[in-house]
Amino acid sequence: MFGGWLADSVIGRYNTLYLSGLIYAVGCALLPTVAFDYEQLGVQLDQTAARAFYITGLVLIACGTGGIKSNVSTFGAFQQEVSFFAGYLIPAVSILLAISLLLLPRPCMTHEAKPSGSPLGQLFKVMGNAISSQSNSIYSLPSWLDYAQISNGGRYPEDVVRGTKQVLILIPLMLPFIGFWCIYNQMQSTYLLQAERMDLSIGTFRLPAASLSLFNSLAIILVTPLLDLVIFPLIRRFAAVTKISLLKRIGLGFALAIVSVVIAGFLEIQRKSELNRSGGFEQELSGRTYNASNLNILLQFFLIGTGEVFAASTGMELVYNNCPDQLKSVTMGVYLAMNGLGSYLGSLLVAIVGAATTADPWLPEDINTGHLEYFCFLLAGVATAFLLLFLPLSRWYDRAYQRTLMRDSDVATATYTQYGSNDENLRSSGSVTLVTGDFRKA
Repeated sequence: MFGGWLADSVIGRYNTLYLSGLIYAVGCALLPTVAFDYEQLGVQLDQTAARAFYITGLVLIACGTGGIKSNVSTFGAFQQEVSFFAGYLIPAVSILLAISLLLLPRPCMTHEAKPSGSPLGQLFKVMGNAISSQSNSIYSLPSWLDYAQISNGGRYPEDVVRGTKQVLILIPLMLPFIGFWCIYNQMQSTYLLQAERMDLSIGTFRLPAASLSLFNSLAIILVTPLLDLVIFPLIRRFAAVTKISLLKRIGLGFALAIVSVVIAGFLEIQRKSELNRSGGFEQELSGRTYNASNLNILLQFFLIGTGEVFAASTGMELVYNNCPDQLKSVTMGVYLAMNGLGSYLGSLLVAIVGAATTADPWLPEDINTGHLEYFCFLLAGVATAFLLLFLPLSRWYDRAYQRTLMRDSDVATATYTQYGSNDENLRSSGSVTLVTGDFRKA
């Protein structure tokens, strides 16, 4: 959210992206300096200093991610077989190359909106003005924010008030994404723990555990063109619909995420059952040995990737297309913050489950002796509750958004009918909205 505010209010989107890339690069550069084997040079690295450098690097990467949402970490997935130094060095070099490429088209970029004060601060000012003007107004208006409009006695033009409405009705619709991200982030936690104790071999090749999230990326690469070129055209042709709404796509993405974690739960039951029958085999990953099952089904990674296509990408499109230009970055920051809240929710559930199941732990250090399947089903229940919240919110948002867009047009039509078709009559009427083409002017 801070990155969005910085872009909208102070230095612009390009400069924020560039600055975030530099911060990310410094963070990435610190990690290989810590992971390097200094003993071969006869140097002993102080562990306190190494820890400080490592934590600083991670913090800088986190800050940089807030501005660029980079995905270079998957390039380091082979590090368990080679070295962590090489695994960290590759994303560091990659982000430096990315920043260099970002500089090339800079002279040709002329379309970026310049920062204009603090639109986030203006949003709160509009709300405050609407509240104060409402108490002094004799009018009864459809929306409490309409009282901030100049034509209704407020201090702000119509487009500013409308933009405030668009942002405020978007924010409640973002909250259910917490449930989706809570499951999505299992790829780096419970899904990974489960996969480490399954057969990761493909023929003679063994998949690095850190690369399993690539199945998510593979799903995105395969599903996105399939939907755009095949599925959606067929639906439009045979179902007599012009398009599938963004809100329905998001709901489907939520459902796929829930199916993903349910499958992970049932797979855990089958994994432990097979492990008890066969005894499993020893699988070494990153210097640790795991008693692994002979199962190697990783369907949950593919399903969560498909869910990302429907929910996360579509949610980003919805937010970007339905908020004013001067608030796009801030609003997008709020949307992306739901990812962090989803991660915190997952951590909270782990803490609650750990405290409540001390006698028969669901999530012990060795999940072969626990009940990871129960935790998966718990996550499915929590995400289902968020989906049930999303359904009425989506209907409410659809109605509220249509009212936000159409009300001014309806007022203009009514006024046009009352005053006739003479533009001079319309202008002389005072607080009248005149609609000309696609533009609204007060």
